[in-house]
Amino acid sequence: RDAVKNGDNILACIRGSAFNHDGKSNGIVAPSTGAQEKVIRSALRNAKLSPNDIDYIEAHGTGTKLGDTIELAALSRVYGKAKRNTELLIGSVETNLGHAEGAAGICKVIKVVLALQHKTIPQHLNCSNPSSDDQQKFTEMNAKIPFKNEVWTSQPNKNRRAGISANG
Repeated sequence: RDAVKNGDNILACIRGSAFNHDGKSNGIVAPSTGAQEKVIRSALRNAKLSPNDIDYIEAHGTGTKLGDTIELAALSRVYGKAKRNTELLIGSVETNLGHAEGAAGICKVIKVVLALQHKTIPQHLNCSNPSSDDQQKFTEMNAKIPFKNEVWTSQPNKNRRAGISANG
C-alpha cells in the first residue's frame, strides 16, 4: 500500500513463501519428493492461492535425471489434481546460466520479474522434449516446457502468477 501511495514502480509482489529441509536423504542430488510437495503446498497456502492460480513454475531444474524427475513428481502431486483451463508452463533459469548454487533462488526471482514485466516466458534452452518417464507427469498437470518464447497474458479477472522452486 505504501508503494502504491508513493507512486513507486512495482514490478512484482511476492504473495507467499516457504522453505524446508529434505530431511534424511541420499544427498543433495537425491532430494525428497515428499519434502518438496510439502513446501510447495505450504507456499501456496501462505500466498492464499490454489494450484490453478499459477501460470508458470520456475523450477529448480538442475538437468539431472534423478533430481529433475523427483522435482517433477512433487510438482505433479500438487498441480496434477488441478483442473486447469490453461497450460502450466515449467522452465528453469539453469538452462540460461548454469547452476548458480546459493544465488539460484535470486536468479529465478529476477527471471520471473523480468518475465512479468515483458509479458513473456522465455524459451527453455538445451532441451528438445522431456523423457518419456516425465511426459506422463506433464500430461497429468496439463503442463509443458516452453521450447519457444511464450506470450504471458493474464486471464480475465486473474493476475499472472508464478511459483519458484530453488535451493539457496
